[in-house]
Formats: sequence, C-alpha cells, structure tokens
Amino acid sequence: PLAMAGLALAAARWKDVYRPGTISAFLAQALAKRATRRRKRRPVRVYMDGCFDMMHYGHFNALRQAKACGDVLVVGVVPDAEIRRCKGPPVLTEEERLAMVRGVKWVDEVIPGVPYDVGEDFLEELFVQHR
Repeated sequence: PLAMAGLALAAARWKDVYRPGTISAFLAQALAKRATRRRKRRPVRVYMDGCFDMMHYGHFNALRQAKACGDVLVVGVVPDAEIRRCKGPPVLTEEERLAMVRGVKWVDEVIPGVPYDVGEDFLEELFVQHR
C-alpha cells in the first residue's frame, strides 16, 4: 500500500512535467544533428543502374526513392550492346538514354557503360573509382 502511494505520487509529478512527444522529439533532434555532422564528413552515396529505355513514372519513382536513401545518387546506364545481348534492341540510343537520366533532378552523377550483370569486379571498380 505504501509503495503504491509512492508510485501514484511519482506518476502525478511526471504527469505535470511530461508532455507527449517531448522525449521522442528530443531524441529525433539529437539524432538528426548527429546524422548531419556525419554526412558533412562523408556523404552517403547510393548506386543504381538500369537500361532506362522508354523512361516512365516507374523509373522516375525508383530514382526518387534511391535518392531518398542517401545524399548522392550515382546512376549507371547500361550500353546498347549489353541491352541487345540480354533483352533485345533498345528503342532509344545510348546517348538519348544518358541525356534523359542526366536530366532527372534526383541524379547527381551518371556512369555510362556499366555491365548488365553486376559482378564482383565491377563492384570493386565502383568502390575504388567512384567513391
């Protein structure tokens, strides 16, 4: 009974001090500050590749979502020869596809001539050359 009265008194005091959302807002602000400082030192780079032939809403939405995952969006565009080998002839030329991808507001960097099938050697090249 005495312990219960102490808990009730502590809860009543906490109720006067605590406002819903204050603790979570404080933590969110602290984490946002830390993330901002870290990203200034080393921005998060996100890589995405594709053929981007006949670009449509799905392509743009994927690029937008990829950009939301980091600070810099690097996009690889598969060349015509690789598309012919894997899917058939592309509708647009490689230059036209590169121009379309470069024109998207979420894209920060474009890498032409990436392989259709990403392997370990290309991943190593990405981590070394396109840091």
